[in-house]
Amino acid sequence: MGPPFTFVNVYRFPAYIPDEILTNALSQYGKMKSVTFATVASRQNKLNGVRVVKMEMCRPVPNFTTIAGHRVMCEYRGTRRVCARYGDVGHMATACSAEYCKGCGTFGHDTVGCEAECKRCGGRHGTKECFRKRS
Repeated sequence: MGPPFTFVNVYRFPAYIPDEILTNALSQYGKMKSVTFATVASRQNKLNGVRVVKMEMCRPVPNFTTIAGHRVMCEYRGTRRVCARYGDVGHMATACSAEYCKGCGTFGHDTVGCEAECKRCGGRHGTKECFRKRS
């Protein structure tokens, strides 16, 4: 009997992108066996947009990764839930209470007292207050 298989659900990966791109991206985490589309439980011929990758994992697949320019979410048995906003363990983004800074556009601190430089000119002000036009 060989190593156990893990079924990894891949969310937010567009249907028009071929399976080969997905398998190439996930091959660094183990040996791929198959890729299938999940279906709606009540209608077996209706796809729900989730791909299920059957693989022999040698390293844990991250919760969030970018494949072909798309940020996908991966979930499998034993995965620790991670917040998509802040990367905190134990809650999802919908339950996240992390502060959001409108000056630098990141989570984790409030706008007041933000020390980040402007993304357009490098000045000591928020990007929204920048006098330079967007490029």
